[in-house]
Amino acid sequence: MSLETRTPPSRKRKTFEEYYETPKRIRWQLTKETPSPTPAASQSLGDVLQTLEKQQLIDIINALVNAEPQLQGHIATLLPRPTLKHVQQLLLNLEKQLMESFPYSKFGPDRSEYSYNRVRPHFMELRNSIFQYLDFFCLLSSYPPNVQHEYAGDSFAYLHTCTLITHRLPIWENHQHNQEQSHPIYEKLGKYWRHTISETAKSVRDGKFYGSTIVGEWAHNLALHCNELQGKYGFQEAWDEFRKAFGWMLGLENTPVFGMSTGTQPGQVYSFGFQ
Repeated sequence: MSLETRTPPSRKRKTFEEYYETPKRIRWQLTKETPSPTPAASQSLGDVLQTLEKQQLIDIINALVNAEPQLQGHIATLLPRPTLKHVQQLLLNLEKQLMESFPYSKFGPDRSEYSYNRVRPHFMELRNSIFQYLDFFCLLSSYPPNVQHEYAGDSFAYLHTCTLITHRLPIWENHQHNQEQSHPIYEKLGKYWRHTISETAKSVRDGKFYGSTIVGEWAHNLALHCNELQGKYGFQEAWDEFRKAFGWMLGLENTPVFGMSTGTQPGQVYSFGFQ
């Protein structure tokens, strides 16, 4: 009887199989760790950035600054200066969002405590944005030398926009909410109106010239707000300072808006025309 003997696999074949056979665990690690190709591999960085949305770009910049804090100053120097038109539109959009956040009933907008709590976050965002850009537009030191000639026009225009928006803030059933809402804004705006008048008057003394048309527009806007607020929150003082600085250009040297500074009854409104 013959015994059939089986020849064991050759060492050469076993080595070949071991060499080319990758264990599952290793295959999984290779798949996991191998980076996938990115668009930047075949496109320029500028092309890729153009395809991103605004929030994605913000996230990228914030991530860079968090990883490399020393980049913050350099990035700041590259940012374009926000324009007055852009910021005005931003504030108007925030005002619109505030008004649209009101819960309505069959009697119209609700001015109750519930409505106030619902609208308040939108009001805070609007107020904070107004404050955020006050220094930016109303301090001469915030303007680079090459655009300082825009200071007076932009500052008066920004203050006018903010004061108009504050006039339009909702009036609540709870009078305390009205005080907490508008009074701090009016007080700060009154201060910045006076500051802008002072800075602009100084530039006139230094030889800067402004046409009577633009000065008349500033006077008209300030008088409008002073009348609306009955001279409170520093607006009467702002008008008096404006009249002393620029009244000679418009024939307003002796034309008060309110009688508080001339001995007549507080709150008495004066009308005037511009030459």
